[in-house]
Amino acid sequence: MMNFNTVYNENYKWVLNLIKSKTNNCAESEEMTNDIFMKVHENLSKFDIDKSMVKWIRTFTFNKIIDFYRRKKLDAQSIEAFKDEDGKEIFSIKDSVDIEAEYCTKELIEKAKDVIRMLPNPYKTVATLFYVKDYTYDEIVQRTGTSIGTIKGQLNRARTKMQMEFGVA
Repeated sequence: MMNFNTVYNENYKWVLNLIKSKTNNCAESEEMTNDIFMKVHENLSKFDIDKSMVKWIRTFTFNKIIDFYRRKKLDAQSIEAFKDEDGKEIFSIKDSVDIEAEYCTKELIEKAKDVIRMLPNPYKTVATLFYVKDYTYDEIVQRTGTSIGTIKGQLNRARTKMQMEFGVA
């Protein structure tokens, strides 16, 4: 049987960052991640050791994200805004979602920049151009004078390194 602490420690950052990137909601992301690992803990004895743990956890994660969007769609349809006694809007759910999304996006960008700075060259250069400056592959090729295949390979290795070492990307 697998050790839950090992499973948790090896996968928590990846799950949390994936959910943050898909929902743009920091508080909700942490709650959803904890729910996922509670489910993993409850079902760990049922896990088939011959299967991939990552795929199993990824399935829980994607299902949780889908549930989040289903619930969000229902909430948005049923309650658009809070109004006072006169019917004047005092607070809009859309406003709070936009503020939270903007905050989360800035937070994730700063974290990604910190992680990218720790990458070895040439991964650091290519990752900065692609993730921070939003360059296309063609723009990176023109800027660096490197082939597109090399750029794609470096980005893939940078992404892998970021995921493995830092739980980001």
